[in-house]
Formats: sequence, structure tokens, C-alpha cells
Amino acid sequence: MGWQLGNELKSRDSRRNGIDDAYDWYVDWLADITDTIRSIDRNHLIVTGTQYLAELTDYAYRLNDGDPNAELAAGYAERFDRILRGCTTYCWNVWSLTDYDFHHYAIDDAIYLQQLGVATMVTEYGFTLGTPDEERARFGGDRLSALRSGLARPWVDITGERHPYDWNTVDLIEQTGMQGVAPWASPAPEASASPAMDLDSLRGLSLAREGDALWQAWREIAGRLEAENGAAGVSADCMAFLSE
Repeated sequence: MGWQLGNELKSRDSRRNGIDDAYDWYVDWLADITDTIRSIDRNHLIVTGTQYLAELTDYAYRLNDGDPNAELAAGYAERFDRILRGCTTYCWNVWSLTDYDFHHYAIDDAIYLQQLGVATMVTEYGFTLGTPDEERARFGGDRLSALRSGLARPWVDITGERHPYDWNTVDLIEQTGMQGVAPWASPAPEASASPAMDLDSLRGLSLAREGDALWQAWREIAGRLEAENGAAGVSADCMAFLSE
């Protein structure tokens, strides 16, 4: 499918940590490695290795994932501007995200980049097991319901718009224009598959207590998204690019 430049990379460009240059180094590195790949491969996608901007840059503009701090929104936009303008000869194609437990930081990135026409996708998506109280706080206590129906919990996005509930998986794609979403799971779509690829017993699907039902829910989600994708037809922009 393409190249992914690392996994959940972090530059920790935080003044409170006494580090002012780390993000600049990261932006330069990203541009350099993108040009290096493009010197030998002009055909495949280049996907960033990010988790989301706040994690990459240690910029916590949402205290405990609450509503955004309006005074910090300008810093969020400035950090994205630096990385989007940081390309040299070539530029990466897709901003990658990790999104667990309706985490709003990742969704902010997708909403913000949709306005700029930048592709995003979630390479890890799911919900974290824990105590009953922890699970209720994270995703309403029912992972199947969270996937299919979302969670009745109002929230405010990075643009200041208030939403009445945390989106289910299909809503997430439709509302943000993401190009893809994938569960944290073993390659084989069955609960009895080896958990060796999950590496996370609290978030993975293999051997999960409701694993078969979760896989069925993902089949339903994939089927619906694929049907909508097919109904939309071939992208005129994509075809024009390919004809050049």
C-alpha cells in the first residue's frame, strides 16, 4: 500500500520541557526521508508515522481530553502550518492517526486537515478494556455499541463546533472525510486468531471476550463503507492525476 514513516513518532517540542528545536528537526527529517523515498519510488503512498499532532509535539491543548483551550488553538494551527509547509521537492500523502476511546485529539486532526484537503486515516482504532467504571468512562462500557452507535457524550472540536455525541465508526468517516480506519487486530478476521500481532490484550480483538461479535461488527462497518464508496464512483481528480 505504501510507506509509513515510523510508528507514533514524537518530537516533544515543548517549552515546559526546555526543548524548542525538536519539532523543527522532525519537520526537516520528514521532508528528507520523503524525498529519499521518492527518489526510488514514485508510485506508492507515503504515510506519516504520527499518532496525532498533540502527541507528536507535546501540545496538550485539551486538559484531560476536555474541551479545547481557545487560547491554545492558534498554536495548534501554527504547528500544522509548519509541517504542511515543511516539504521540499516532494510531500507525504497521508496523515496517520491512532484513535482509542473516542479520543478527541485524533479527531481534531482529521477535522482540521479535511478543511485543507489533506488525507487522513486511522491505523489503530478501538476501545480499551479495564475496570467496569473505566470502561463506562472510556466508551460507555459496551464496545459493540460504541462501534455501532457511538456514545451520548457532547464534545467540542478544534474549530469550536459542539457535537451532541461521540461519533460511531461510520459517522467518524463520514463527518471527517477520512480515507480509512482499521481496528487494532490480528490479520485473520476471527476471535480465535493468534494474538501475536495484537501486542495489546486490552485493545486487541484476538481472544477478546466479545471477539467474534466485534469482528462481525467490523464486517458490517466495512460493508457499509465499501457500498458508499462504490456508490460515489471513480474520483475525477484521481483519474485526472493518473492521466498526466
